[in-house]
Amino acid sequence: MNNTGHISIKKNNKGSALIVSIIVLLFVSILATMILYLSGINYRMKKSDLNTRISFYNAETPLETIQSNLVIPLSYTMNRAYIRTNSKYMDLSTEDARRTDFYNAFYEEFEDLVVNEYGGGDAKSFYTEMLYGSTYPISASNIIIGEGTIDSLTSSGRFPDNFTSTPTVYLVLPSALPTGSSHDMFESFCELSTDSDPNLCRIVFKDVGVVVCQNGYRSQVTTDIVMQFPPLDWDGGAHTSTSSDPTSWDIYQLLYYINWQKS
Repeated sequence: MNNTGHISIKKNNKGSALIVSIIVLLFVSILATMILYLSGINYRMKKSDLNTRISFYNAETPLETIQSNLVIPLSYTMNRAYIRTNSKYMDLSTEDARRTDFYNAFYEEFEDLVVNEYGGGDAKSFYTEMLYGSTYPISASNIIIGEGTIDSLTSSGRFPDNFTSTPTVYLVLPSALPTGSSHDMFESFCELSTDSDPNLCRIVFKDVGVVVCQNGYRSQVTTDIVMQFPPLDWDGGAHTSTSSDPTSWDIYQLLYYINWQKS
């Protein structure tokens, strides 16, 4: 209290800098923590996306391998069917009759090739030959035929978890094989699809599925592998088009996928 009777409060700034420093440091710490947290989330998301992509690519690789390995047997069959139909060209009076004979000859020749060269005409023997022993790491025991769909096999624990970087690959054909003739077994996985439009006629390898387990992830792809028949001149013309020359066919360019599904 001063001489005038009023109370006087002395102002003192000592210690304020410390308080401000603590507040700023706390703010910076919170900001840094948030940045580190968000960076960690982003890293985990990027890593998950990378592992997912790797898994899907590894699921596509067996399908590409099958396509590549199909080129030789399909080329061989195509040429044999072409020669076979040409040998009775004059007996087939119309373009449609010649085309139909060629399609049927192709299917019969291909079935004969599968039955004689790939062990009994069943799907497992055929696809085992297409993949087992090739450059892709898949074993015969992981080619699953007739045990159900990929979803049902997954729910039953057929595909165990794999947390290593080396992929475990399964090839799955869900349809049960018939116990009848080799022709019935052949038809169970290989189908001749014809149409009034020649551009829609094709041979189909049905319901080919691949499952890959890797790095704790599981990816699956299901598709039909199709070979489109090339346009052929069966009308008695001069066969000037290169597409009519069997030596010019690039079978790999005629192969593609339909009904593609992945998850």
